Amino acid sequence: MGANEVMRKVRDGYRMEKPDHCRREIYNIMYYCWDKDPMERPCFTELVHTLEGLVMTEVEYIELDRFPDRNYYNIMQGKADELL
Repeated sequence: MGANEVMRKVRDGYRMEKPDHCRREIYNIMYYCWDKDPMERPCFTELVHTLEGLVMTEVEYIELDRFPDRNYYNIMQGKADELL
């Protein structure tokens, strides 16, 4: 799915499922950032505060050993409409 399609789907209410390699705490932040109402999305200050709290816990929030190898690719080889 290209970037333009993702933007359309999110605007239409689509929310991707939590990836296996992503802890619930990180996914929740992502989910709140996708709120249809921009006024309900966290502001940058809130995001910084939340992320600082997560970093202080010293828990690995992205489980790289569960990250699918197929997700690695050279972005420069992608289609122009997929680049953000």
